[in-house]
Amino acid sequence: MASIADPLVVPEDVDFSPVGELSPELRRRLACDAGDVAITRHRSRTPSKVINAAAAGLLKEFRTPTTLGDGVLRYSIAIGSDPHETLREAFPLIQELVNSQLLVPGDTPQAEEIVTSLAPGAEVDRYTIVRCVQSLDDSELYQARGPGDALVALKLVRAKGGALAARLIEHESRVLRHMAEKGLPIAVEAGLWDGRAYLVQPWLGGVAADVAAAECRQAPLAARGGKLLSLCVAMLDAYAGLHARGVVHGDIHPRNILVDADGRIHLIDFGLARIVGARDASAGVQRGGVGFFFEPEYASARLAKQALPAASLAGEQYALGALVYLLLTGHHYCDFSLGQDEMLREIASEEPLAFARRGARPWPAVEAVLRRALSKDPRQRYPDLDAFAAALKAAGDRRPDPESVDSDAADSARSASGHGQALLSRVLQRLGWDGALMRDGWTRSPTASINYGASGAAHVLYHVATVGGDPAPLALADVWATRAAAMVGDEGAFHNPAIEITADTVGRVSPYHSPSGVFAVQAMIALARGDDASLQAALAAFGAAARAPCDNLDLTLGQSGVLLANTLLVEALPSLELAERAGLLSLGESGAARIAEVIGASPPIARNDRITTLGIAHGWAGLIYALLRWCEASGQVPPEGVSERLDQLAAYAEPIGRGARWPWQVVAGDPSYMPGWCNGSAGLVFLWALAHRMLDDSRYGKLAEMAAWNAWEEPGRAANLCCGWAGRGYALLHCYKHTGDPAWLARARIAAERAAEWIGPALSDSADGYQDSLYKGELGVAALVFDLASPGASAMPLFESEPAAGDRRVRA
Repeated sequence: MASIADPLVVPEDVDFSPVGELSPELRRRLACDAGDVAITRHRSRTPSKVINAAAAGLLKEFRTPTTLGDGVLRYSIAIGSDPHETLREAFPLIQELVNSQLLVPGDTPQAEEIVTSLAPGAEVDRYTIVRCVQSLDDSELYQARGPGDALVALKLVRAKGGALAARLIEHESRVLRHMAEKGLPIAVEAGLWDGRAYLVQPWLGGVAADVAAAECRQAPLAARGGKLLSLCVAMLDAYAGLHARGVVHGDIHPRNILVDADGRIHLIDFGLARIVGARDASAGVQRGGVGFFFEPEYASARLAKQALPAASLAGEQYALGALVYLLLTGHHYCDFSLGQDEMLREIASEEPLAFARRGARPWPAVEAVLRRALSKDPRQRYPDLDAFAAALKAAGDRRPDPESVDSDAADSARSASGHGQALLSRVLQRLGWDGALMRDGWTRSPTASINYGASGAAHVLYHVATVGGDPAPLALADVWATRAAAMVGDEGAFHNPAIEITADTVGRVSPYHSPSGVFAVQAMIALARGDDASLQAALAAFGAAARAPCDNLDLTLGQSGVLLANTLLVEALPSLELAERAGLLSLGESGAARIAEVIGASPPIARNDRITTLGIAHGWAGLIYALLRWCEASGQVPPEGVSERLDQLAAYAEPIGRGARWPWQVVAGDPSYMPGWCNGSAGLVFLWALAHRMLDDSRYGKLAEMAAWNAWEEPGRAANLCCGWAGRGYALLHCYKHTGDPAWLARARIAAERAAEWIGPALSDSADGYQDSLYKGELGVAALVFDLASPGASAMPLFESEPAAGDRRVRA
């Protein structure tokens, strides 16, 4: 401990959080009072600590470097207490906080905020940093590219990480080399860079085991148990292979188990592993791990303050039993207290709860297997993990308790459709003959556009009518399209400076934000109604509006959007109506030639300072998508330069989880990412699937699925069509149509439910509040919910090809 005369300080990144903000149940498990305070150091291995309000008040005296005597004196004066008594009572806590580095000498590096030390593009010997995956107080994990552009995981000790962190790197390297010698295909390299030890392995993609299990628990009831058992058995098999090679992992928890896109299991992080029988292989490596998965032998030794047992094969079986229980039920096998000693006592003595106590379906055969693996006496457990896995697999063949199936199925059905169907009904009612919008009109600007106004409503109703062959919504669509056309000359038809939608920001030609979109939707509706006169007028108006001057090429604000709308009209018109198609073909050829020239003649993406955005709405992906869609509709071969530009875009893919993401822009420094349609992975699903279809290159099909995985896996509560879960849902639905894999359809349904549940709060929290906007409000979510009832006929509004294009007449 530092001298009493030395200044001490609370590090910059320590947070004080009142536990009164936590739920009563969590406070009970923490065994704390509502007035207590949790102190947490971000990115530190030190667990959070709960202290009382008085101790927190004293600790805050050390937000700036202060000697122990001065801090105690100031606090004592403030509360009117005896400084000597305060110091006597607080000294054990202060000593504990110093030992855990929540209170550190003021002039040391430990006082600084724990931040990532290397930026993307930095070099570590032969490796170029792509991104930081994890940053802790003693080490960092990076994704990097090595020779031949191969992706690797690079674990690097911090400059202030200390000798222990370096020993762990050296130990992990030794364990991995042992595994390679025993037949596992592991390539490993260790080195020293700038005085910092590092370890390099091939990059392994995937998500944590608990994430994969949560997805399994969302599967249809009939498949749920089988998916979960398959995951758990595969995990046990992976650890059995490890044990067969004489290695105990020593750090069991869900994040150290990755499940890739094909369901394969990858085990990571061998810093605490032990080679069975090796005399010095684990020297200096202490026991560690996550408390929920400690074995009773360890817990009892800790409670008795005895020497801790080494990680063992039997102990690891217990940890895996605890993990299997968690994956199957979504809960730990015991209602653990979060206080350290209380938890250790529960590990040592508490039996696993029945599945029914966890709200899961009873599964007696599986529960019996887990009770044996979780036996407090290691001699009563299975002889090895092979036996554990075999028993679990055999038990899985015996179905869960059938008495709970009906209620479980009913709960599942309610959760799968409640929010979405309610939202769809609500939106259709608002747009209906007796709805508020029909009565009051579109009152908030922009009033006419596809993105925000009445044309968006008209297009959705048109799609509902053509998919269902129902003239009633088509009549409504015609009314809204006519109203939108009547508002074209109004000041607020397409712009609203209050939300930065002006002619300068959205231009004057984009179908999403200008009259061209109004007339395109009118033409589609007229065609479906068999109204040739209105069709002729709408096509002429579209052609005139689409030829307005515009230098912007992007999809949502410029010429690529015009080409895409033109493509949709060409697809909708029957081939025999050659006169109507001639004008569209001429307009399309002109726009396509301009975009093709930019795609073919511009500098490579990495050196292009005119177009620096990659996504579908505003970047390279949108230009290529619009051009390929035109080629597809007009029966042309994609021009030269498209494949090269696609390859340049593909090179920006960064594997993450089971898929890949692309940076929003090509910029120096830390890039930004998003999973949504406009600037993220969801939009790229459509491009890569189209490229696969048009160019017959399997690489593009793989990229489509990787983009879809990222659209599915990224967290976030944005719900709308442009940036949120509705756009992601359409991407997942498109992946289903492209691959035929029903798992993508199931994910699309979940995405729609999330969008329907979260769109309301998102709108209420927004200053815009455009609930009837197609791309920013509830209307786009409603479109997705409707399309999920007929997935094969789905089409993201004014973006995807409409089903049965060329035969769009709806007959009464």
